[in-house]
Amino acid sequence: MSENKKEVTVQGNGSTNEYKIIQRRTFAHSELQPSGFYVIAGQEVIIDVEGEIKGAINAVIGVPELNKPVKYLLTKGLNKLRPRNEGLLCFTNNNNYGYVKVIIKSELQPVPSFKLNETSNTDWENMMELYSQAPVVQLSSERAVIVVRYKSAKKYLTDPNALMKYYDNFIRLQDSISGLLEDGKADYKSDPNKLLYVESDRFYMFATHGYMGFNGDAALQRLLTTNNGWGIWHESGHQRQQFPYTWSGGTGMMEVTVNLYSLAVQEGLYGRASQLDKYYPKIKEYLAAEKKNFDTQDINIKLGMLWQLKLTFGDGFYPQLHQIYRIMDSLPINNGDKKQQFIISSSQLANVNLAAFFNKWGITPNEKTLEILKTLPPLDKNIWENDDKNLITIRMPQEEYIPELAYFMKSIKKTLLSENEFEFTIDRDWHTPYQYVIKKNNQYLAEIKDGKPFDCSTNLDENGLNVKVSHHFILDDLIEIEVRFAGDKYVIYNMKVYDFKLSYS
Repeated sequence: MSENKKEVTVQGNGSTNEYKIIQRRTFAHSELQPSGFYVIAGQEVIIDVEGEIKGAINAVIGVPELNKPVKYLLTKGLNKLRPRNEGLLCFTNNNNYGYVKVIIKSELQPVPSFKLNETSNTDWENMMELYSQAPVVQLSSERAVIVVRYKSAKKYLTDPNALMKYYDNFIRLQDSISGLLEDGKADYKSDPNKLLYVESDRFYMFATHGYMGFNGDAALQRLLTTNNGWGIWHESGHQRQQFPYTWSGGTGMMEVTVNLYSLAVQEGLYGRASQLDKYYPKIKEYLAAEKKNFDTQDINIKLGMLWQLKLTFGDGFYPQLHQIYRIMDSLPINNGDKKQQFIISSSQLANVNLAAFFNKWGITPNEKTLEILKTLPPLDKNIWENDDKNLITIRMPQEEYIPELAYFMKSIKKTLLSENEFEFTIDRDWHTPYQYVIKKNNQYLAEIKDGKPFDCSTNLDENGLNVKVSHHFILDDLIEIEVRFAGDKYVIYNMKVYDFKLSYS
């Protein structure tokens, strides 16, 4: 049988709050890393911390809802605690990388603990029998942690291996529509802090800062099985929905945008997002009405508008829209501004003036928005007719989500041109491991590949990689910088020579 280990590796997963801010989320993920041991009130807890500590490493006694968690700052070496509260022993490490090793010296009560890819179902059954007096159980995978009372696990949990694979699968599907990658960087790195699901004694299902709660037989049965997941997907969606287009008023958008993530899971697991099928007749009825009030509509009717954009523009639409909001310099604050920015951002991403679409839905673009959109191609298809039987599509300029592109487009700085030399700087964070090709009139001049120069010279300093291309240029030459990435080519800079006296930065 796989036994609970008294040596715990506490990963540096970064600040949950910082990830929340970067990703424009309402709620943070959980910083808790459970140990598999339970602490009784008044019991001495001795913890030995090995290795270098950079930043705060904490022990936490208890998880939300089941206890009132109390945090204890740990130092290198032996730490002795005598908590007044009880609960599952957890650790936190807010460093952005690395890990510390923690050795539990006390004889604490082990609880049944399942870890995906390390624990078998047979191991789990043996632990459930051996630790039958444990107050709680814990299950973990790469992306999720579940903590429920022992009796709930005994009643509903039959296949922890399948369950935790399922959680990782659907969480990654929600990552996908959010435009987040586990091996990403900058704004598009998925939060390595896990989603925490805990048993609760209040409400039914809910999401809040750091965790989700589940109360009662119906909720716990859904939490611990894989055949009725909408509610679980929904609460998980709350942990990642973006606030800049979640406006309030009427029935609001909090319970609307959240289900983009639920639909993404349904489509990913079952091939099609069918949840809206029964609402399309009401959606058509609303769209046919002369007078419309979008704010007061049922949340499923509102969801129809959001999903029509996905049906129209494809799988790349929402990942790119999420990134647009993540890197947006000035976010909308009030409800009116949030609506107008959503119209603008959606239209600019699609390269289509979507004023007619939003008007049809009862969200009216104001004069300022119309002025911004007037240069975009007009909408020439009735995309509001998209439903479970009709599919009307429009191709976006960039259909595939490539998050690096947003940074490549801004990576070229300080360009300077003379008759015999072209100089520019590539942002320090983006000069490697990529390939940049410099062209004149569509002909190769030079390149930088993985930071190394070919047919040019370079110098790396605090500002970035400074590049010099020696060549004779004349008026009307077209100079381009092309990045080659992910099997494709993208022009990220182009300039027509019109004067050698000017800087082209």
